[in-house]
Amino acid sequence: MRIFHDHFDDTWAPDPAAYEAALELEWAASSRSPYRDMGHLVHTLARQPERSR
Repeated sequence: MRIFHDHFDDTWAPDPAAYEAALELEWAASSRSPYRDMGHLVHTLARQPERSR
């Protein structure tokens, strides 16, 4: 669940340390109220890679 970073678009390309920090923050928040209580709002998005022709 992206609570704090969902406003970043697909062009966000953090370095590995920034990504790890963002991921850790999201995981920590997901286990605490009120963020945990928003769990029913979680959805999954997937994108199939473009095929080369």
